[in-house]
Amino acid sequence: MPKSFGLRLRAARNAKNLSRKELAEMIRFSAHTVKAWELGRHQPTKTIVKKLENVLQCSLAPCDLNQIDATLAQLREALLTLPSEKRNAALLALENLAKSYR
Repeated sequence: MPKSFGLRLRAARNAKNLSRKELAEMIRFSAHTVKAWELGRHQPTKTIVKKLENVLQCSLAPCDLNQIDATLAQLREALLTLPSEKRNAALLALENLAKSYR
């Protein structure tokens, strides 16, 4: 799987035999914007990524979210051994990080 979002997007678009213009019309953006995403000049918001995933019928995530969840669970268990104040701050940061991947 390509490492950058833009390369993953281009590969998914090509797999569906869509031009940039066709994809752009499907999500109501310009072909120029799709090109900027593919070239890494700009990053779409999470909401737009979800639209792209729905249209392309695939995940554009860089890795397996199940693996991320398992790793986060291990970190959470390790954090429970910290003193209360540090633990609460670290757990909050971890929860916010997990939400950012959803």
